Amino acid sequence: ADVLNQLALAHHVFIITSNISDVVCDVLRANGVRGIRAILGSEKDASKTRKISRAIAACPGCEAFYFGDTVGDMREAREAGVAPVAVAWGWHGGQRLMSAQPAHSVHSPRDLLARYL
Repeated sequence: ADVLNQLALAHHVFIITSNISDVVCDVLRANGVRGIRAILGSEKDASKTRKISRAIAACPGCEAFYFGDTVGDMREAREAGVAPVAVAWGWHGGQRLMSAQPAHSVHSPRDLLARYL
């Protein structure tokens, strides 16, 4: 929660997920996460590529990154024209994610602060 809150103070943070937005919102709220610009869940669109494109359109002129934990996330970020960043503690793990050639990788939530603040 602390990492997301700090990132949200400095950047426009969107949650793009295959989960239902209300479920994600409840988890964020229960953990004290604030400042998320929008949650784009499965009920908004099945395509993460289109959801990433929508988030980019909401922030013209901003540098955009997509943080993901699957090889598919890396592909969808590229399809949307965004630099994919592998989060190595997630679903596919660091070695598998590196096979997708992300633009960057981070190995812990704190690494996000070191690199993106």
